[in-house]
Amino acid sequence: GINCLTSYTKNKLKALLPKKINIEFLEWCTDTIFYSNICTDNNCYFFSSGKTNRDYRTLIQAAKMNCNLQFVVIGHFAEELLKLVPINMKIIRSAANQTDNAISYSELKEYYSKSIAVCIPLNDDPEDTCGYTELLESMAMGKPVIKAKTGCLDVNIEDKNVGYYYEPHNPHDLSDKLRLIYNNPATAEIFGQNGKKLVDEKYNLNAYSSRLKKFFEKS
Repeated sequence: GINCLTSYTKNKLKALLPKKINIEFLEWCTDTIFYSNICTDNNCYFFSSGKTNRDYRTLIQAAKMNCNLQFVVIGHFAEELLKLVPINMKIIRSAANQTDNAISYSELKEYYSKSIAVCIPLNDDPEDTCGYTELLESMAMGKPVIKAKTGCLDVNIEDKNVGYYYEPHNPHDLSDKLRLIYNNPATAEIFGQNGKKLVDEKYNLNAYSSRLKKFFEKS
């Protein structure tokens, strides 16, 4: 059988492969025990991390429009992009492969915990699944999410009331969403609570294990 991260991929494969092959959509998960937020020293900065298909240029441009806000970003930055980073953005530069080469998971959790919200800036690719893990980790930590409106993930953050989308490669729209979160802490708190509840109910390891068990039994 084939286990797909999105319904889009499942439907695409079903149209291409023989019907006898079991192709299922199993939604992803995160470790809700590890990614639990007990930090009270939060609301310090907007946070972003990750490597694949990230559009940090747009985030840099939005940060420049909001000099009163602070940003922490963990990711791969080419030399040319580093020259554009404003003084209100702290960069923790990873290697050209994975973010966890730059910091430990415990450190990553601490950065999540002290954030106002998590930004997931992505390039515009309608078939992209990038940012899925960061999205679920953010929700598990009770943080609102601001994400580029692209990709084919089945979690709609606005329908689920856990954050805002912005138009890809549009720093003005991203800037507006940053200010919406920053200027409305009560709404941000609700977004965070909704995200944590959703992960606790649906996107945790136990729920995923149950879905995976049924998949193997059927395959």
